[in-house]
Amino acid sequence: MASPPPILAVSGAEELLRRRFYQGVLAEQEAGGWEILHVDGTSESELMDALTPPMFDDTAQNTLVVVDNPHKVSLELLTAYNKIKKPETVLFLHVKGEPDGRTKFAKWLNKLGKRHRSFPKPKVWDEEAVAATFCVAEAKRRGHTLKAALADALVGLVGTSLGFLVFEIQKMCILADIAESEALLPEHVKGGMASVSGAAMAPVRSALISRSSKRLMRSLGRIKSVSRSDPTMWVCQTVGPLALDWMGVAEMVAQGVSADDAAAQLRQNPWFYKNKLVPQVARWKPEDLVLLVKAVAESQRGVLRGSLDPWTALVARLLWVCG
Repeated sequence: MASPPPILAVSGAEELLRRRFYQGVLAEQEAGGWEILHVDGTSESELMDALTPPMFDDTAQNTLVVVDNPHKVSLELLTAYNKIKKPETVLFLHVKGEPDGRTKFAKWLNKLGKRHRSFPKPKVWDEEAVAATFCVAEAKRRGHTLKAALADALVGLVGTSLGFLVFEIQKMCILADIAESEALLPEHVKGGMASVSGAAMAPVRSALISRSSKRLMRSLGRIKSVSRSDPTMWVCQTVGPLALDWMGVAEMVAQGVSADDAAAQLRQNPWFYKNKLVPQVARWKPEDLVLLVKAVAESQRGVLRGSLDPWTALVARLLWVCG
C-alpha cells in the first residue's frame, strides 16, 4: 500500500465478497511487513491506544488497525484522523452488512469515495445475472473459462447463493484439471453438480408459499431421495433467506403500508413488490415467519453441533410451522 490513506473501509451484505476483500487487504499488509491490530469501535480507549505510537521506539512498524463496529466511533475522531498526511497507522473500518443510509455514519462513509469498498446484495430481480457474472469471474480466478450461457444454466439449476456457487465451481475446475481442459464444459458442470439443485428446491418454495404441509412433505422427501449426502444445510441456506425476505413484506402488509411506500422502505422495485412478493406472503403472518426463521436457525445449529439426525428435525420443524 504505497502512500496509504489514513482511513479505508469495507461494507456490504454480500458476505462472501466482503470477506474476500477484507482478507485480501490483511494479507497484503502482512506480506508488506505491517503490524495488524484488531479493536472494537465500542471502546474509545482501546482505539486510542492503537493509534498512539510507542514512545522511544525507532523500530515501530506501519500498523493497520482493523475496527469492528466502526459506527460506534466518534465521527469527530474519524474526521480529524482522516486529515492526517502520510500516516504510519491506517484505520480499516469493517462494516458487517449494509450501513443504514439514514445515519450520519453512513453519509460520512460515502464521502470516503474509492477508499470505501461496498459489496451490497443485488436486487432480487438482478440476482441471477449477478450470480452468473460471478461464476464466470470465479472460474477465471481459478484459471479456467466459463461461457456466459453455461453460467446462466448453472445458476438456474443451483440458485444464486455465491457461497454455494463457489463450492460448485471449485468441483468443476477439479474435473476440468483432470481432463486437462482450460474451459469448463457441460460435462464438467454436470459431473460437479450437487445432487440438490435450485430446480429441486422450486417445489419446496411453492409449498411454502401455499403453506401446504402435504406438498412440503412430498417436496422434502424428493430432495432427500436424490441426495448423496445430508441436504439439511442446503435447504436451510435456501429457506432461511426466503423467510427473512418475506418477514419484511408481511410486516408491511400487516401494517397497511401502501405498496409504493413499502417498496421504497424495503428497497424493492414497486412492481416486483406488488405483483411478486405480496402474493407470496398472503398466507403468512409476521409472527409465523419469525417461527420459520427460528426453525431454520435451530436446524443449522443442529448440524454444526453434530446432531445424529438433523434432517428429520428440520422436516419436523418446517411441517409444524407450515401447519
